[in-house]
Amino acid sequence: MSVSGGLDAKWAIEQKVYCGTLCQVQGSTNIIGVGSVATFTLAITVHTWWVVHQNGAVRYNPYRWIPISLAIWLYFILFVVVGYIVKNSQGKSFFAPSPLWCFIAREFTVERILGQYLWIWTAGIGNIVFYTQLFLCARGNLSFDSSRCWPMSMKWHCPPQPLPEVRRGQDGKPIDEDVRQLEQVKKQRELAYTILWYPASYTLLTIGLSVTRWANISENIHLPEHSSAAAGTIFSRFLMRLSGLVTVILLFTTRHNMLLLGNERGVLLQNDPRRGRY
Repeated sequence: MSVSGGLDAKWAIEQKVYCGTLCQVQGSTNIIGVGSVATFTLAITVHTWWVVHQNGAVRYNPYRWIPISLAIWLYFILFVVVGYIVKNSQGKSFFAPSPLWCFIAREFTVERILGQYLWIWTAGIGNIVFYTQLFLCARGNLSFDSSRCWPMSMKWHCPPQPLPEVRRGQDGKPIDEDVRQLEQVKKQRELAYTILWYPASYTLLTIGLSVTRWANISENIHLPEHSSAAAGTIFSRFLMRLSGLVTVILLFTTRHNMLLLGNERGVLLQNDPRRGRY
């Protein structure tokens, strides 16, 4: 994705976009980069939700994540290679100026959707659906019965489930384990709202490019009368390139303990998805 964005500098310097080797490279890396990032984002979201659904009883299994990773990479690489070969054999150019940068040619609307837009939309909607459930779970409004299939496994609680009770020992003092569990649940609920920043940021950064590109999919936005549409498209593309920076900022501000930078280095909440038995 960065390679594709970096090539924009060439077009800006020359003040034109044209077919050629660099155009093919930019189109290819655009599809592979943006599509794979969206798909891996969705895969991580689903995995996080599944660990919570199973109450952390998900073991590390390379035979699960390796095939999924390979399938994602193979899909986008083969999509680019096969699309390029097939369209070129028909005397057509699979990648062409769009016109502000190189992308799948305008005439291949279905390929544009299957190569990029579908995955951006799916990841955006998936983030909202799954992270909203995690938010409600952290707040105590939702719990899962791991013995049942989703969505039948969802149990709603309104008002939220009460905080765990603290038992007292024979000496009348609170049991340490119960106190720790209570503090963990309190902290988890306090941090619940930070979960929503992940789907919100991804959606805001990607929806703009998707909407502007789709709205202008059949327009000549390089013409003077469409200058406002061109400016909107370029700005939304710039925002999407900030997704990596925004992710790093979110990690430092909301999950700094995961990076061993917080006061509780390496200490995870009892119900934290990352406490799964890997």
